[in-house]
Amino acid sequence: MVTISGLQSEHNMVLDVKYLKNKIITKGMTTLFIFTAPMLAGNMLSVVRKSSSILEVQFQNTDLVDGLQFSLRSSSDIALSTPGRGDRVLEPSWIVESYKPNDSTVNVLILNLQQEWLESGSGSLIRLSYGSRETAKESYVTPAGVIVVTPQCDSLNVTVDGLRWSDHPITTEAIDNNRSFILEQNYPNPFNPSTVIQYQLSAVSDVRLSVYDMLGREVTTLVNGTKEPGYYNTTFDGSKLSSGIYFARIAVQSEDGGKQIVQIRKMLLTK
Repeated sequence: MVTISGLQSEHNMVLDVKYLKNKIITKGMTTLFIFTAPMLAGNMLSVVRKSSSILEVQFQNTDLVDGLQFSLRSSSDIALSTPGRGDRVLEPSWIVESYKPNDSTVNVLILNLQQEWLESGSGSLIRLSYGSRETAKESYVTPAGVIVVTPQCDSLNVTVDGLRWSDHPITTEAIDNNRSFILEQNYPNPFNPSTVIQYQLSAVSDVRLSVYDMLGREVTTLVNGTKEPGYYNTTFDGSKLSSGIYFARIAVQSEDGGKQIVQIRKMLLTK
């Protein structure tokens, strides 16, 4: 038996969209779905940063999907806009509803009642702009309360990947005394086919930024030379590589010939 917000059926059930829409507006998407079906695997929901002002929620699935519910929650410095449709739910048969209880939270409900399910694939579900209300050491936007269901109203297991980044100006105080640089986590991550790798330097340094595969083989060198203090963005293109885990490795040596310091970040390429 499947229970949907107190409505029960022992057979196939057509979801009451008007009822769900009223719930999302009045309750802020509190417990819209309660499923007792077994959990499956092979699906990922992730937040990716497309530019300095645009975010996407992307969904990769291996199972047929008939509906999704999730919330986006951001750090206090980030104000989220009302989302628009992504490329996977552009057809009018998809119902995309959202509710903003405050500037840092967006609740989203996506349904299809015409047997036009999300086939196995990947792409964006929603796209929204955001703005920074203050300077923060680190900003984040992360999914919460994620529920994904099949046409049979079975609940699917979903891997969730949030996003963290830093846009604050480079200062010596922003880097601890044991390091002359910071290697940020790449974004988007997971990515397909390209991602941006960011790093900060507090002094003139010799920098080598490379990407390695799981076997420790160098895939490419992105940066190799002397850099002034500052904040840098470098794009890594994985279009010719297979899906898997890769590592961004940065080695920094100060201009005065001091000890070389290395940092590594894990990246996930999904195709």
